[in-house]
Amino acid sequence: TPVQIDTGVATVSAGGWHSFYIKVDATLMSMGYNDFGQLGVGTLIDNETPAVVDTAVIEVVAGAAFSLYLTEDRTLRAMGSNFFGQFGTGTTNNRAFPEAVDVGVSGISASGWHSLYVKALVKTVQVAAAGGSSSASYQADASWTAKTSDDWISVTTASGSAGLQNIQFTTTANPLVVGRTGGIRVESGGELVLWIKVVQARADGAVPVAMSVRADVGSGANILIPGMIFKGPDKTKLVLRGIGPALANVGVNGALVDPQIVIYSGATPIANNDDWKEAPDDLVAYFKQVGLSPLADGTKDAAAYLELNAGVYTMHLSGVGGTTGIGLAEVYVVDPAVSGSGLVALSARAEVGQGARVVIPGFVITGNQSRRVLIRGIGPGLAASVPGFLPDPQVEVYSGANSIDFNEDWEDDNPTNLSAAFVEAGLTAFAPGSKDAAILVTLPPGVYTAHIRSSNITVGVALLELYFLD
Repeated sequence: TPVQIDTGVATVSAGGWHSFYIKVDATLMSMGYNDFGQLGVGTLIDNETPAVVDTAVIEVVAGAAFSLYLTEDRTLRAMGSNFFGQFGTGTTNNRAFPEAVDVGVSGISASGWHSLYVKALVKTVQVAAAGGSSSASYQADASWTAKTSDDWISVTTASGSAGLQNIQFTTTANPLVVGRTGGIRVESGGELVLWIKVVQARADGAVPVAMSVRADVGSGANILIPGMIFKGPDKTKLVLRGIGPALANVGVNGALVDPQIVIYSGATPIANNDDWKEAPDDLVAYFKQVGLSPLADGTKDAAAYLELNAGVYTMHLSGVGGTTGIGLAEVYVVDPAVSGSGLVALSARAEVGQGARVVIPGFVITGNQSRRVLIRGIGPGLAASVPGFLPDPQVEVYSGANSIDFNEDWEDDNPTNLSAAFVEAGLTAFAPGSKDAAILVTLPPGVYTAHIRSSNITVGVALLELYFLD
């Protein structure tokens, strides 16, 4: 019978008699047989419970009695048995502590008593921030051309550039900017600052790139319906997922057994999926591109890849056959690089209450500037069209476990500024005295959640809206 070991796990790897997993916060954990130091914890004592090996880890592989892992700064480290020289360091010495093997590595593999790794295409440059600025630019020579998405740039700084955070690269062919995957260590005096993943240039400022909504998914009028608005001249590439069984696998009780998603443009359905493995696209590749762990083979989770023009769309998440349960709707922008195009608004309509009935949309903002975000929790505002609306919603914004802002009645918090923001976003104003909720907050790049709940034990249909204002 399977035994739960931990939660918040991103990926796992197992060797001869030892195993590893990486948590979603990039912490590497190890356990099992350790006669050669393959657990990387500095001893030769077996571990029956998981032990921390390192942080900022993005990949791990295990051989028969040795292990390799890759950190965010693209350093390859090895530990355990090196009897056959499988570390590639020119020796056959075993290591109980992780030993650095090489840098600028883009992929690793191990099997039995041998290992392989792939070097990334790397260009090393030095930049300096003028006058204590946090930004610098570099004009690459014409010989530098990015070949693939696995290319990296190794950056060093001149003395006096300790505050350097943002670096813009340009070449004669394409602009290159800091990718989201790079591990950052800001130092001075010519030390390594960061590895930059090569991506096409995206618009300056803050860019929303992902959203998710977890809710109690009902049937009929009470299914989960996230909405999305996209702008710009170019299509926005998206991965959309409807998660149920994958939630049960991480300990969520009452998860949807068989979710299905249907994407609409207005009232017209344009795509649908029941089981993700039946989708025509290579979804695993797209999951990897946006940093998602793949869904397990054979699960009944749903997913789709779409390229959408500017406009308004909705994704309907429901249970096959009218089944109900906790579900998670996810939307990820595959390539947020196109200037002037992308995600500008999100919404989620669902049945809302307290406890497990709190609806929790999450969203991610990338870039180098803060972004004003308007968040509305609408209950009474739905009265004209939705029976059983939530009479008194609350909204609260979190960064991790920290509450940033809260509102229950929109007129309690600077209604003049909120009314102006409604106009800026092109929204209908709330009625004076209504119990709808709203927050206007400026957020730096990061990961956030917006909670909409009932102020009491009442349950009803509510609409949560997020607008990313210029």
